[in-house]
Parts: sequence; structure tokens; C-alpha cells
Amino acid sequence: MDFALTPAILRQESLIPFAHAGLGMQPVRADPDLSYYAWLYRLEAGVEIRLEWLRLSEAGGVLRARVRNLSDVVCPVVLNWTARLCPPPCPARLERPRSSGIAHLAVPRTPLRPARVSLPSDAVWVNALFYDHFQWAKPGPDESLPYDGRRHGEVVEHDFVDGYGIGQGFGREKGDQIRWRMKLAKPLANAVVRVRYRCAFPSASFVASGLFSGVVTLAGREDPRAFMELDLAVGRLAAGEHDWSLVAMGDAAVELNGFVLVEQNAADAVSFAPHTWALRPQRHDAIRSAVLAFAEETDSTYALSWTDDILPIRTVANDDLRLLETALKSPAAFTLRRVPDAETPEHVTVLTHRVFNLEPGQTAWRDLRVAVGKGGATAELPAADALDMRFAAARRKFGDIDQAPGDRYAESAERLLATAATNMLFPIWTGGAWVRNYSPGREWPSVYTWDSGFTGLGLAKRTPRLSTALLDTYLSPVQDKQAAFLHHGSPLPTQFYQFEALWNLNGGKAFAQERYPRLKRYLEFLLGRAAGSTCRTFGSGLIRTYDYFYNAAGMDDYPAQMAMHAGGLAARVAPAISTAHAIRCAKLLRRIARTLDLHRDVEVWSRDIEALSQALQTHAWDARSGYYAYVIHDATGAPTGWLRSAAGENFNMGLDGVAPLVADIADASQRRAMIDNLMSPERLWTPSGVTAVDQRASYFDRAGYWSGSVWMPHQWLMWKAMLDYGQGALAWRIAQTALDVYSREIARTGLAYEQFDAFTGRGGGWSPFGALSSPIRNWYEAYYQPRTLSGGFNTHVRQQHWSAQGLLARLNVEGEHAASVLVVADRAPRKASWRGKAVAITLRGERAAEIVLTPGDGVLEFDL
Repeated sequence: MDFALTPAILRQESLIPFAHAGLGMQPVRADPDLSYYAWLYRLEAGVEIRLEWLRLSEAGGVLRARVRNLSDVVCPVVLNWTARLCPPPCPARLERPRSSGIAHLAVPRTPLRPARVSLPSDAVWVNALFYDHFQWAKPGPDESLPYDGRRHGEVVEHDFVDGYGIGQGFGREKGDQIRWRMKLAKPLANAVVRVRYRCAFPSASFVASGLFSGVVTLAGREDPRAFMELDLAVGRLAAGEHDWSLVAMGDAAVELNGFVLVEQNAADAVSFAPHTWALRPQRHDAIRSAVLAFAEETDSTYALSWTDDILPIRTVANDDLRLLETALKSPAAFTLRRVPDAETPEHVTVLTHRVFNLEPGQTAWRDLRVAVGKGGATAELPAADALDMRFAAARRKFGDIDQAPGDRYAESAERLLATAATNMLFPIWTGGAWVRNYSPGREWPSVYTWDSGFTGLGLAKRTPRLSTALLDTYLSPVQDKQAAFLHHGSPLPTQFYQFEALWNLNGGKAFAQERYPRLKRYLEFLLGRAAGSTCRTFGSGLIRTYDYFYNAAGMDDYPAQMAMHAGGLAARVAPAISTAHAIRCAKLLRRIARTLDLHRDVEVWSRDIEALSQALQTHAWDARSGYYAYVIHDATGAPTGWLRSAAGENFNMGLDGVAPLVADIADASQRRAMIDNLMSPERLWTPSGVTAVDQRASYFDRAGYWSGSVWMPHQWLMWKAMLDYGQGALAWRIAQTALDVYSREIARTGLAYEQFDAFTGRGGGWSPFGALSSPIRNWYEAYYQPRTLSGGFNTHVRQQHWSAQGLLARLNVEGEHAASVLVVADRAPRKASWRGKAVAITLRGERAAEIVLTPGDGVLEFDL
């Protein structure tokens, strides 16, 4: 159920809150649990609306539109509230190479048009997707990593009962097998199994056992998209659990929707029919209230109430909010004509406040209470004074946008948090269910893996509970035998860094113990030790992930990667970055294993670290350029050289080429060369921060998506590495530059962009964008947020205790060189000691104290 505000100046265009082009409105404040959040609308110069949501109870809350006229003319204001029930979208169909032979007609994001099954009493429907066991006869690279968390064989498409079933070429290979386990509440005297399927071939045959044993032949028909039904006589079935399995004979593929268990004499009562969404509400109007019900779709009702006068409520047929302009441009009666329907019309209920004039300098507000229930009752708004007090308290808690921020970076940090928190999308299909999930931006309703890790990092300190829940979404349960982790997009394992941040905050052994097996499974896949994994098949021992996504580390148009694909070399090339991050993840898992006294695992991870480090050092280091290279292999997997540009340069002169800084495997001269490349204004460093490609390279492109622009995520990784090496000044330079660039653009435009021009700092790309911009929160916390302790990858916070007197923390600093940590306390530090000895304090910015620590276990004391 979607509620929205569509404001306008009378007879001018309405500001439609369209998620795919949201430049006219931006989230500005949010409690991460979404009990309160605020969006800022700009109607025209000087006219702003702050839309606020305040949760009053689990059943609902209040939407408040607060309009301010800062212009010098009177503005006639129209405020429209819209409400619509939205059907789930049809996700993109994912096909294995051996497809079913049936063309996919659904356009992603159009409403899913499922079928429904009607059953007589005691009959049971089993959707084919919810099997107990599934096995491809010839598993592919996705055997342990299905995309988007989909189940093996899964199809989601129109006309399937509930919208999903089994396909993707199931049955084409001899030995493809599936087994279901179902429970009968009552016995059946003379049961029939009715199978619903479709087949694009003359027939597909299976050997069945369990409920029905024998050969099952599923005949095709002239129209391959038409579903068919086949009855199989079973006989008497006792109450309780039953299994049924099918093993393909390999003559043809089939798509299975599911099957019904039913008494033979009642089988004619089973029927399948397309479902037409009933999206027009049944409305029950009263004085200053209305209730919307959709009895055919949900037993929930949506009660609306208000205090100010409104015009007659309208219901408009429309499945795209952009088309509402026709109905909303004026509240006059003659404009209430029907908006043209599209594929499946949604019905939008429009509640319009009476037009009111807003004088220059004047502020006005209108409230709408929304309550979800079962009985259709409306809840009155709280008394105006009480409601005003609750809104005022929420604004004070989260920082009123009408007041000056407390410091120069606070506003941008809060905007970033609001953006990330409100980029929550529902419904997204994954794991056989419709779920809600954070998205980089509302344009992308998917479970992005590396983006999600950064969202979790941005939430970790402010709301560890939500960050932990997000982490657990992407770490597959141990009992999930199909997915090593939840995968979509770049398989850069940011969940390890999210876990590390949370573990440093809570220091809990139980927290690590619960997640260690899941993190272990994740990394085992990247190391090529999971079923089907092709990540480590080269004789060099280097890692590649291009069988799972076209880019290895989120940099979509990274020149070396593009050249590799253009040359058809994806199966023969290993970038440096995948191996570098695998080393860092192995070091983290070794640390956890030591904490949990898993001595054998400690040895395994140590051997992995050594082997991966040696592979990078032996095959990828280019001393001449100071970068690691993309390594090319021959057909046997033996390394043959480096990927070079047409000019003969190392093609990896960029962020991928310095990624081993994260792993901390380089010797002193290699480290010095990479840091020089990273921080030199002629190379990767620009006025706006670190760009993706060396400016000296022939393939540097000022107009590129990553080349020539600055993004936050890899800068954060480099910042952590600088702390590892005791390079606090360089770490501060990275963080301060990023905070300055981001805050300037927020102040200038109010827009939370995804990328920034390397030379002007101007924002670009998507807005409002969270996820990969979340390091802004981390940097703000590390240098400005009181009671924050930060370090690099090598620094593990075992315990931290804050008091009015300062900080007492037990740390472990790994590695062979001193590392920097940052402490932001309640007030200026007086002195600090590490392992009982006084240490120098360097102030970074106005609040952060940097301390350099020698390696080893010890206690840090920080006195105020």
C-alpha cells in the first residue's frame, strides 16, 4: 500500500513523487527504523514543503505536509494525498543456458499476473518451487550461488499459480531430479495427483517414485505457453508426510507449476484461472475520515482521517503516477475524467485539501492520519497540541532542517543517513518470498551485494540492530544448501567489513560464533572450494569472478575490465582486486577462528593467506608502474603475462592495481609505490579525492562513469589501509576531502548524488543515492561523532568502555608495522597510553585524536 503527497501551485504541474526521477524531492531526516522521517519538496523558487511521517503505533501514524513560502508573492497551494494498492512486479527472468524453449514475455517491473487455484475441501496444492531436494544432472557455476537468491530451477512469470514454479530447462538433461515433501492433514481414500505444467516439445518423460511410481510423460501442445494438466492415479493415501520425486529421462525440458493431491471423485472441482487484480478500493466515507478496503486482495483495511476541509474524494484508474498529472492539475470537477489505463490499472484514491493561499513568509501544515487494521475502524488524530509536541520532539532528536547544523558536516551526514534509511523497497523477490530490502536507489529493486555491505557499514554505529539484520540477510543460513551467500551484482565481499565493524562495536564472542560458519561458507566459495565455484581454477592461484558478474569490484566501466570483455578474455584473466580482498577476508576469519579456539581453521586460513599472497606477488606485481596487473592465462590456466593497453601500458593503473594495499601483503617498496600512485595529483589523486584510473594513462577518460569521477567506497577501503600503515595524515586527507565534496554539493543542491566530478566536485548520476555513499557516515563518525573509536583492518577492538573520564579499550593490532587509531571523545583529550606507556596524540580536524600503536595485544587508555 503506497501513500504519497503530490503538491502543486494551483493550475500548475503537480510534483509527482516518481521514484525513478526524484530530483524535485529528497529525504532529509530519518530515524533508521523509520518511526520518523522527512522529505523536502521544492515546488518553485522559495516554496518548500517538508513531508514528515511520525509513527504513532504499530498500526500507523501521521503524515504532515508543512508548507513554507519564502518567496515575495502569494502562492495558492494544492495538496493532494494519494493512496494505491500496488501488485508485486514481475522480476527479470533468469535463464540457464539450457532454457525451457519457452520465450519470456513479461517485462520486468510490470505487475505480475499470477494464476490462482481453486480447491475442493481436503485437497492440497503444492507449488513446484517449494521442493525438498533439487539437483541438476550437469550443475553449472551457479550450483552454490544462484543469482538473486533464486532457488535452482526457479521461474517467476505471468500465468503460474502464485506467479512461480520450476523451469530453466529442467528435464532436458538425463538425471535432472526434484523431490517434494508434503503433509496431508486427512487421509485420501482414492487420491489423484493432478500435475500443472507446460512443455514446448512433443513430450518430456520422468521416472517417478513416492506418491506415484512409474514413468510420467508430460505431453506438449501446439501453444507452448499454454498450461496443461495431467492426472495420475495414486489410490489410498494415509494422513501424514509423503514424498514424491521426479528424475528426468532427458528427452525434453518442461516447466512445472505444481500439483494437487485430491480425491478422484472431487478432481473436477479443481480449477485454475488467471487472477485479475482487484485494485479499486471499496471506500467507506464519514465525516473527516474514510476507510479503504480491498477485500479480494487483503483483509487489511486502511483508515484515513484529517482535520482540515477537503474536496470530494476521487478514485482515478491509473497504473503510473506520472499519468496522474491529468487528474491533479486542477481540483475543478471538469478535470476528473478517467486517466488512460495501461497494462493493469491501479486505482489511485486522491484526497485533496481545499486550496489555500500562502502569504510571503507564512507557514501552514495539513495532516493525514493513516492506520492499518482489520475491522475498518478509523482512529482520530491526536489533539493538535499533543501532535505538534510529538513532531517537535522528533525534529529536535534528528536535527531540524530549519535550524543551522551543529558543525559543517552534520547536515550532509544526516542527509546521507536519511537517504540510505528510506531507500527501503518492497516487494523484492528473493529466496522464494517477497521481502523488503535496502536498495542503492529506488531505481534498482534488487538485492545488490556489495552495495548492501556499504549500507550496513553506514548503519552500523547508529543502529547496529538494523545493520546486523541486513548482514544476516546476505549471509546464507547454514542449512541453505544452495546459496553460499545472497548474490546480485559485483561479488566484492563487503559483508566481511560490515561484520568487522559490528564486531568491533560489540566485541561479542557469541556474535562472531553465530556468523563464523556463514562467513566461512561465503569465502570458501570465492576461494573455489564450493560446489560449482569457478573462482579459482587458474594454475596461478589467482581469483576471478567473471562467471558470476561482468565486473569484479563495482567499477562498471573500468578500462581494463572493458578491454578484457571486448577481447573475449573474461575466462582467462584475473584482476588483482579479487585476490586482494580474499586475503583480507581470510585474515578476518583467521582472527575469528583464533577467538573461537578453532586451531585447525587458523592453520587453513594461514595457508590460504600465504598462497594467495604469493600468487599476487609472483604473477601480478609490476614494479615499473607501481601497480598490480590483470594477469592473462592460457587455455590450460597457466599465467602468460599482463593485460596491456594499445600503448603498451599496464592496463590496471587504477584502483584495482592498488587494491593489495587492503590486503597488507606488499613489502615496503611496493607499499611506497602504491601509496605514491594513490596520493599523487598527477595519478589517482584529484581535487575531489581518489579517482578510479591514473590520469597519466592513455585510457583515462574525464567523461567516464568511474574514470574521471570520484566515488566513496574504494576511497573508504584505501582510508582503512592508510590507518593500517600509520599514515594518519593521508587517511585524514582522504576523509576530509570526501566530507568537503559531499557537504558542498548537499549545501548547493540538497541532492545526495552517487558520484562526483574529479575536478569540480559537482555531483552526478543518481539521486537520492545511499549505499556506496555511506562512507560519508563512517568518516563523519570517525572524526566528529563523540564516543567513536576507529582503526584500520588490522586493528581489532576486543572491548571498549566509555565514561566521563575517557576510554578504556582492549585492542589487538595485527601486522608488522604501527597502525593509527582515531578516538573522538566527549571533550579534548588530556593524555593517552598504549600497553602502559604514554603515546603522542595528534589532532585531526576539530575533534579526532589520532594515536599510533605498535603491533600486539594491549590496553589503550584515553584520559579526558
